[in-house]
Amino acid sequence: MSRPKEWAYAAVLGLLGVLFGFGLLEVGVRLARLEPDRFWEADPVLGARLVPGKKGWWTQEEREFLVWVEINDLGLRDVPRKLEKADGVFRILALGDSFLEALQVPLERAFTQVLERELSSRLGRPVEVINAGHSAYGTAGELLFFRERGVRFDPDLVLLAFYPGNDVLNNSPELEDVLVPVYDERGRPVRIHPRAGERREASPGGWLAWSKAYRYLRRMTLWARPELVEWLAGIGVVGERTAERVRKKARDR
Repeated sequence: MSRPKEWAYAAVLGLLGVLFGFGLLEVGVRLARLEPDRFWEADPVLGARLVPGKKGWWTQEEREFLVWVEINDLGLRDVPRKLEKADGVFRILALGDSFLEALQVPLERAFTQVLERELSSRLGRPVEVINAGHSAYGTAGELLFFRERGVRFDPDLVLLAFYPGNDVLNNSPELEDVLVPVYDERGRPVRIHPRAGERREASPGGWLAWSKAYRYLRRMTLWARPELVEWLAGIGVVGERTAERVRKKARDR
């Protein structure tokens, strides 16, 4: 066998070995549920929304919880609902951010479900508490949601879960670089800024977007080696927003 053929065979075998090893890693990450599923998608008005019918596991880097999550057909982290309100039902629409969305706990332990059970029992009549919580929404985003979708539920009461830690910041284009509302001449939010998505760090596409092993290794590398993040940010592999999150995480440790 000639030397060029030997090198070609060696290269092919090496590539197959790498692919096989990465395939095993991919299977392992999925079986161990080390990387969370993605439950959100872009929305031209709201900036982001939950994907209707999406199911999967949610966890975070600390592995403090592992929760099975189901998004209903109406795009809410809630039990299955009908848009039309049944006769005799008192319906509450709850608006809020990730605290209300509550991916960190099983649905039956979420605030809206607990409130629904308690009110139905104490009032002696059917009560629905619809969970319209969404990560990263501030009060402006929640108002946009109510105008675009929430009003169609015909609620008898709207309950706003307000978190002072960042709900006001989420309304400011200067302080919030993810969901930037546009305001009319009277200061009312009318839609998400069309260029807001450009401020997000670009997400990987193709097979990288599909691969949980890639996302897991990338995340573990970023959080475990802050000094490496600075080098990656310097050569443009990691965005400045991600680098700043890693710096803040390192300072808080």
